[in-house]
Amino acid sequence: MRLSIGIFALCATVAVAYAVPAAADDCEAIVSASLKQASVPYRGDMTITQTGQQPTKAQTVYMVNKLYTQVNGQWTVTPMNQQQLAQQINDSMKKGNISCKKIGQDSVGGEAATVYTAHNVQQGATVDTKSWISNGRNLPLKSESHIRVGSGGQTIQMTLNYTNVSAPAGVK
Repeated sequence: MRLSIGIFALCATVAVAYAVPAAADDCEAIVSASLKQASVPYRGDMTITQTGQQPTKAQTVYMVNKLYTQVNGQWTVTPMNQQQLAQQINDSMKKGNISCKKIGQDSVGGEAATVYTAHNVQQGATVDTKSWISNGRNLPLKSESHIRVGSGGQTIQMTLNYTNVSAPAGVK
């Protein structure tokens, strides 16, 4: 379930790690936004759909040093290290056969964004991700990842919020 509950930076890491070379600058834009995101708190609301199953709602709250994840009403806490996360993102860029492509402009919640796609096949998985990155803040606003492994797979749709983010009450 780790891949399912990843924060955008992890989804972006997946996208970058599992991405076919188009324009290096396009992948660099995704990496830049992911690295910036690793340094700020945010909340991610997700819908995870696995092949043959009903969609699952999930939420992540990233507080730079901890990742809180709620799936099926249960919260878990994972210690996070901003430097390690940044290193994962950079390492992912170096691995695999990565391709990213800028596909246009859109908006998320009224905020202008550039839309990118990323594709990769690595370790038996194929991952295609579409990412909306804020034009003004250079932060990810939304992502849709399609992950296929063998005959199964899952789709993760995530919308991100960076305002008034706090750790879930009562979760340690």
